[in-house]
Amino acid sequence: MLDQYNLGFLERTLIKWQTRALGPKFEKMIILLPVFVRIGGNENLERCVQNVRRIIFTHIKSRRVAVMVFRRIMFRAKKYYDNEESFYEAKQKVYEMITQNIQMFSLVLDALEGIDRELGRSMMIVKRNYEEAFEMTSETRRLLKYQERRYFELEESLT
Repeated sequence: MLDQYNLGFLERTLIKWQTRALGPKFEKMIILLPVFVRIGGNENLERCVQNVRRIIFTHIKSRRVAVMVFRRIMFRAKKYYDNEESFYEAKQKVYEMITQNIQMFSLVLDALEGIDRELGRSMMIVKRNYEEAFEMTSETRRLLKYQERRYFELEESLT
């Protein structure tokens, strides 16, 4: 199915050049979505491709630009099927991006809609990464509890 997204050097360069100024939101989508096409493709590739196509055409109003972005995403997904090492590097980078900006997880939910097993795995990975990245030490937790208690005591005394 991904063979139709083979792009020549000139075509790939032209698509990159035409989609370069879409902004950081779309650049993040172009990085994130191919990884989840590859992840969801293990279970149901057609469903995942349809979900990604729907996402792109929902977020980009211009049909011509949306087609170019979709082709660029699918080319990258095909590259990840061909090269496992680059896929694992990109997968690690994407999970770090999601951990830093949890709102991006909505794209994952949309891309893996109907692919429950892979969605569950991704949710567990993001949850674990998020908890590790934003875990408070016991000293910080103790200070925060003290501050909350003092704040509420002060607020009660004012009323």
